[in-house]
Amino acid sequence: MTTQDSPIHATLDPQLQQQLQQEKVGALVMTARRALRQGNKKEARQELKKALQLDVNDCGALELLGEYFMAEGEQEKALEVLERGHKLHPSHASFEKNIALCILDIEEMKRSKEQHMTLGEDDPDQWMDRKPFIAACLSVLPGAGQYYNGDEVTAGVLFGGWLLTLIGWFLPLMTALKNLPRDAEHTFSLAVAQMSGAGRVWFWLMFAIWVGFYVYALVDALVGAARANARRRFEREAF
Repeated sequence: MTTQDSPIHATLDPQLQQQLQQEKVGALVMTARRALRQGNKKEARQELKKALQLDVNDCGALELLGEYFMAEGEQEKALEVLERGHKLHPSHASFEKNIALCILDIEEMKRSKEQHMTLGEDDPDQWMDRKPFIAACLSVLPGAGQYYNGDEVTAGVLFGGWLLTLIGWFLPLMTALKNLPRDAEHTFSLAVAQMSGAGRVWFWLMFAIWVGFYVYALVDALVGAARANARRRFEREAF
């Protein structure tokens, strides 16, 4: 019986081993991400090292390692890791986004170093500062500026609220346009006029809140850049 079953086990074992390895790598990456959120960088680096030893091409491990280097201000290393990850996993959008951020930071670092050599600066690591202009430009998508500033929680709340309010006014508008007579002119004002009283109140309320998310995201991104820079300097001095 054992002899007959062994060929089957021999066929399944590589697949099972690969599956177990992928699960183990995923667990290590999750542990590393949790450690980073808790500020335990040493543990995060150790867990990532273990994950990459098991699978040097793992998408999640490469992504997190790139983010780790970016957070540490090691943009050159981050860019190398992220470009490798993008080459191996071109459909994973976060690689391309983080590569763009890395390039921006590296260019700003070069300009800041040139300025430091010419004029001198009190903070030699000023190139690591979050740039208010970039944060504001990214706020064309509410939450992106906050993510750039390192405030992931606020980024998620802003993007989620913006998306919900977008749905809240866009769907009633589309419904009103579809309900217009075929021979009538399909305009924005006519569609709103066809809504019920409560429907119009809801539509304008959702629209106003949606615009409000844009305004708040822009202002908070500008203020958040200065806040992130102050926090970085405080941590550097405390260290």
